[in-house]
Amino acid sequence: MDDQVMDYDQSEILTEYERAVEEIIDNFHRAAGRMIDDDWIKGMYGDMSARSRKEVIYKAKKIRAAHLAAAGKRARRELLFGYLHFQKERGADLTVTVVEKYAKEILGRGVDRRAVSEMFGATGRTAANKSNHWPGQFEKGLAAAQKQNEILVGRMEAIRVPLMKAADKDYNDFFRGRRH
Repeated sequence: MDDQVMDYDQSEILTEYERAVEEIIDNFHRAAGRMIDDDWIKGMYGDMSARSRKEVIYKAKKIRAAHLAAAGKRARRELLFGYLHFQKERGADLTVTVVEKYAKEILGRGVDRRAVSEMFGATGRTAANKSNHWPGQFEKGLAAAQKQNEILVGRMEAIRVPLMKAADKDYNDFFRGRRH
C-alpha cells in the first residue's frame, strides 16, 4: 500500500453517520417527551415519583449512548472495508484472513466473517495460496488504515458533539418547561 491515505473519500460514511446520529437523537427526544408526559407515564407505569421518572430518563440516555456508539462502530467498519477495497483495487493482495487482522488491529474486535468473505473472498483460493501481503505491506497498510480511522473519528466527533449539545439543551429546556 502506498501513501494514498489522504485520497480516500469519507464523505458518504460521514453523511450516513450524521443521519444516524440525528435519527438517534430524534428517537430519544420522542421517547423522552413521552416519559415526562403524565398521561403516558400513568398509562405505562402507573403513578411515578419524580425520582423514578428521572431514573427512566437516565436509562433512556444510556440507551441513546449505546446507539450512538453502535453508529460510530458501523462507520469505522465501513471506512475500513472501503479503504481496504480501495487498496485492493490498486493491487494489494487482501484475503479474508488479512482483512480480519486489519479489523482486529483497527477496530479492536473482529467483524462478521460473511461480510468480509463477500467483499474480499476469492472463489477457489485456499490456505495454500496465502497472501503475499506480509510482513512489510501489512505494517504499512495498517499505519495508513489507522490514519484514516483517526481522521474519521475526528470528523465524527465534529458532527456528533454539536448535535448532542444542541439536543441536550433542547431536551433540558423542554424538561424544565414541563415540570409541575
